[in-house]
Amino acid sequence: MIKKMMFVMVSGLVLMFTSCGDQHKAQSLVKDFLDENLVDQDCSYERFSRLTPTAMISFGQMKVMRQNVSKLPYVKKNIDYKDAAYPDTLLYLRATYKLTNHQGEKQEVTQTFYLDKGLTRVIGFKEN
Repeated sequence: MIKKMMFVMVSGLVLMFTSCGDQHKAQSLVKDFLDENLVDQDCSYERFSRLTPTAMISFGQMKVMRQNVSKLPYVKKNIDYKDAAYPDTLLYLRATYKLTNHQGEKQEVTQTFYLDKGLTRVIGFKEN
């Protein structure tokens, strides 16, 4: 009985640390992506949501999202998403951050970022 309880506790701790690691990795991936693709890189991060899986976004929907964000004035045009095969399941998280323009004006932005399961690339993102 004690061995079973220890196994459950250790398994829970491993799962907790793994999910915390994935959360941190996802946040770092999004920050790096924004550093590379914002016109003005003066950005301060406010908060991130929990990393969550979804299978509800088709490639067609993702193409529309990409077209929409390419029209935003503070995002670089022709973002390289490092396209590969479109995954069955995506992971997403919301990021809220503040942009400061050259005049010192701040703008709060919240966007949802869609990532591959391996947390190696941003597949796309949208304005919330």
